Amino acid sequence: MEFTGFLPPDEFWATYENHEQQIRGSFGGLPLFRLANRPGAAMMGFWQFDGSEGSVAYEAVFPENSEGSGSQLEVITTTRNPLELAELRWITASGAPRSREELLERQDAFASQPYTAISVAIDGLARTFRLWRSADSWLAAADHGGFGIAMVAQGPGRPTPESLALETVADIEPLLAARRAWLRKARGED
Repeated sequence: MEFTGFLPPDEFWATYENHEQQIRGSFGGLPLFRLANRPGAAMMGFWQFDGSEGSVAYEAVFPENSEGSGSQLEVITTTRNPLELAELRWITASGAPRSREELLERQDAFASQPYTAISVAIDGLARTFRLWRSADSWLAAADHGGFGIAMVAQGPGRPTPESLALETVADIEPLLAARRAWLRKARGED
């Protein structure tokens, strides 16, 4: 969700509460996943109100990495094929293609990218993810329980994908509260 321009706090938060109610109303039809054994730090990412896609976002320092700052990680759930989602994220990582030719070139480049298979536990069960690496990011995708899951990590402090495990989000309220706190800070209301 993007808000353009400046809204006074009362108007902004009334609008945002409406969006949260829509998320609450459709949560459960689309499962979300968060990093296991990493309390806190997670917040609600984006949410498609038709229930087709949502994410849990992390903007945090991952202590096992010495570089420390600037890391971002997003765990996305989709009703689409996770390989389509991975391709879309890879294609748009450097900005939207400016022409059909550029789009086709990026699609061909993604199709030729090597990937490896890694095992990531989801709720304690091992799942095989396809993993694509670049110099400053990685992208992993798999099927799970009839849904697609993709993890996208960027920045010097990003965790290694092999070190992660996922768990189903049972309660969305802490994620929504963390997102509200992040928005307050971003709006200078903190």
